[in-house]
Amino acid sequence: MRLQTLLGVDGCRCKGGRISSNMTYQVVSIDETELTVAAPDASFRTLPLENAVRYLKRPYCMTGHSTQGLSLGERIYVHDWKSKMATHRWIRTVMSRCGTLDIVLVNGSEGMSSDHVDINKRIAGHIAADAAKEFKWERKDYITNEWVRSN
Repeated sequence: MRLQTLLGVDGCRCKGGRISSNMTYQVVSIDETELTVAAPDASFRTLPLENAVRYLKRPYCMTGHSTQGLSLGERIYVHDWKSKMATHRWIRTVMSRCGTLDIVLVNGSEGMSSDHVDINKRIAGHIAADAAKEFKWERKDYITNEWVRSN
């Protein structure tokens, strides 16, 4: 039988200790009123079912940032690895959270994409900041929306 893993999404006190955000817990038992989980240190936490849904969720997906400080299980699936935002440093950080080298780079996942308006606003903001500092740059020296989307 495979144990169900749950992720702490909010901190709370309960019988046996504390449920912590971003910590994983293994379901031990469920009855009509309570849920008991094993914490990473092998101690047990018991809380009323109505509270369990608030503090524990199935860990379908976590961002690279939310895995900071965790030791993840036997396998990790990386979806946005082809994204322009997924730098070598980011990938290394995410993959270092896996307990083994069983890492699956999921093909077919779409990377993050910024919309044209947001890119244009960011470029305009940098141009305005440069002007405020009296930097002397020509308009042709700045990146464009098209350049960002093509790289």
